[in-house]
Amino acid sequence: MITFERYFSNCFGNARTPGAQTEHCENVVRLSTVDKDLASSYSLDTVTSFAGNFQRLEAMRLKFVETGRAEFSKMLEADDEARFYDDKVDDASTSMVLGASGSGASMEQTQLPVADALVHGHRRWFMMRPGRYQSLRHEAGENFYPASAFMFFEEQYAELKEDHGLKEKDFWECNQQEGDIVWVPSDLMKMALNLKDSVSYRAELLTDVKLVNAYAEAKIWQPQMQQYSLAFCHGPDGLDELKGWVHPQQKTGVAQAMKKQFKTGLSENPDVLSVLVMCYGILGLDPDIPAEKTICAKAWKQCTARLQRNLKKLSLPWPSFIPSTIEAATKKAKDEL
Repeated sequence: MITFERYFSNCFGNARTPGAQTEHCENVVRLSTVDKDLASSYSLDTVTSFAGNFQRLEAMRLKFVETGRAEFSKMLEADDEARFYDDKVDDASTSMVLGASGSGASMEQTQLPVADALVHGHRRWFMMRPGRYQSLRHEAGENFYPASAFMFFEEQYAELKEDHGLKEKDFWECNQQEGDIVWVPSDLMKMALNLKDSVSYRAELLTDVKLVNAYAEAKIWQPQMQQYSLAFCHGPDGLDELKGWVHPQQKTGVAQAMKKQFKTGLSENPDVLSVLVMCYGILGLDPDIPAEKTICAKAWKQCTARLQRNLKKLSLPWPSFIPSTIEAATKKAKDEL
């Protein structure tokens, strides 16, 4: 870890050599860590109907957390409370991308569509489908190792075209000037090289029900990525109701860990409440994205039942701000838009 002053000097100072000395100088910074008001209020007019979904989701999550802050403190252990709030109020969908000339991350796959608006500078973009990327990795072997954008364009790009059959139909490429917005569809492999010192505003997008559900699953139930929050709504004896286990031993291991480490309602509640907070945001989206078509429809019923059980053991009343049914939760979320 280096100081910001050292980073700025190394990457943007007059003595640097773009490329060889700056290839790892790109930084993606959550906009909420720079300016929370800007993160919640600013959007790209061109993609407002899409990007607005994400901002609406996060605004609903924040409102839910702030409304219940006093009640949440009674339902959480002291050590869990600060982490719970920090995680739930952080807007992760919008970012500021800072890149020195010659910098750029290695090729990566987008999980959600992205809109990148260049405020200053000049970028070169390269995108391809994951299947062709994997076949090239197989064909080229060590000649196509993960590398910075600078090394890709400097050493690998021409060789892949000349020696390994990379054709123009296999990829998309463009230059991005100041004021241009580049749209990257979901699931594509993407890479961008900063040809000048560059700054952009980047927003992840929720464009349809399928993507909304995929996003919700990634946040509450994705056992292949060790995301188990929804499991706490079922309890160690109810895990058979959940699908997607990588193998039976994984389910057994999670059940054993829950019985050993999460013996009280207080210890379960952070994950149970995390599901409710996330799903409340999902419920507040446009009518074109109905809750019953997402994982949240069943999750809300299961998590409110588990929370009610835990609160009863703690001799705590049911919090009035949490609707007990998915229908009531949907109506409340829509009314608050």
